[in-house]
Amino acid sequence: MVVAQRKVQYEEVQPRESRHKEKKSVGISKKNKVKASHKLQIIISITALVGLCIGMIFGYVQLTETKYRIYYLDKEAGELSAQIENLKVELESVKKTDIIETQAKEMLNMQYPQKEQIVYLSLDDQPIMALKDTEMKDLEAEEKKGLFFLKDMFAKMYALLD
Repeated sequence: MVVAQRKVQYEEVQPRESRHKEKKSVGISKKNKVKASHKLQIIISITALVGLCIGMIFGYVQLTETKYRIYYLDKEAGELSAQIENLKVELESVKKTDIIETQAKEMLNMQYPQKEQIVYLSLDDQPIMALKDTEMKDLEAEEKKGLFFLKDMFAKMYALLD
């Protein structure tokens, strides 16, 4: 009988433990459901943080590219301003009459004309001919006379109207 009593006791104890395990599994499943919603929140939070980090990195990349572009444009602007300064210096040297005169004398073997080499031209309807100093003085005296003076004055006024 002792064996039979132990068997009964074993059967009585075993269902109680299984009932206790069932209660634990129900309690655990409720905790898992709560944890599942927490897991979803954690996953969404991590995804949002990763997205923000990627956005920040992309912003820094754009900023760095812009800085490089500005650097190279500044460098190019400096080179162009140096080139402009060189061209201004060259222009000033070309504009100076002293330099032009020396280049004309040295490179082209030019010289100032002498008095005998000067030729004065008449711009009237007459054919072009060389005039001497005395003839030039006579021509100036004629210009001062009335009809020639009026003709010259009308020509100047007509030139101003154009």
